Amino acid sequence: MLTDVPGKEGQSVDKDTLLAQIDSRSTTAKRRIAEGELSAAQAQAANDAEVEVAEKAVAVSFEEYQQSKEIRLKNPGAVSESQLRKDRFTWEKSKAQVKQAINEKEIARLTATAKQAQYDAASIELDLRQIRAPFKGYIVEVMKNAGDWVTVGEPIMHIVGLDRVRVKGFVLVSGENGASHDEVIDKPVTITVDAPGGKKHTVQGRIGFASPVIEGVGSSRKFRIWAEVDNDTTIDPVTKRETWKIQPGSMATMTIDLTPPKPAAPAKTEPAKGGKGKVDAFKPVTGEAEKSGATKGPRAF
Repeated sequence: MLTDVPGKEGQSVDKDTLLAQIDSRSTTAKRRIAEGELSAAQAQAANDAEVEVAEKAVAVSFEEYQQSKEIRLKNPGAVSESQLRKDRFTWEKSKAQVKQAINEKEIARLTATAKQAQYDAASIELDLRQIRAPFKGYIVEVMKNAGDWVTVGEPIMHIVGLDRVRVKGFVLVSGENGASHDEVIDKPVTITVDAPGGKKHTVQGRIGFASPVIEGVGSSRKFRIWAEVDNDTTIDPVTKRETWKIQPGSMATMTIDLTPPKPAAPAKTEPAKGGKGKVDAFKPVTGEAEKSGATKGPRAF
């Protein structure tokens, strides 16, 4: 169940802004339990008291065993063989208890690691119940309100990012304006967007993608392209509100510049110092492709 939906239609939001909150009481309780168990396991893993007690018991039992041996050597009848075996057993048991204490300390450390994983899992589950904006954008529709129930994957609201938009289109393969995908990829483009009221808005960009797959048949064969451009804002003179110049779904004309870059003119040769050197002036040579009209210029698609 949604307990809160602070995101509203028409609201501009930044990345990670809280948009909706799913009921998280049970998850919060699970994380508190995991946190308590983690603290207990960490405290037990850091406690050396049992190891120290076991080590001191080894020292005491060893001294008692040695004392019994010495007494029996001086006076065999003072300490029985059975008592000597008991003292030795107590000493051996104390040494085993040291190993047991060290083993329990290691188990506590491993338990703390497991409890840490449980705590992290509960934290992730709690975070997933907080619906946050995946990017900076604008809320255009809210489908659910506080008190509504939602399932996994069900949309709660629609957000669009308008600071950078993608302009999609097609390029013909044949004809006067035909081209191939390798000719247009990464080429500069001029995009003229049809704005409301007959207005025009022009932006510059580059072709970011040109599909190698040709669609259609005959003279209508074409391939997909797109270019991403930065969107600008404008201030309404009446309301003084900031709005985006390019709206999603707008029609546009994209002009791709296929003109190759002009060759740079070679630098002039300087005469040698102290002599009458000859200076030759070089001029760019016009290519045969340019003479024959094969050089391609801007095209509108």
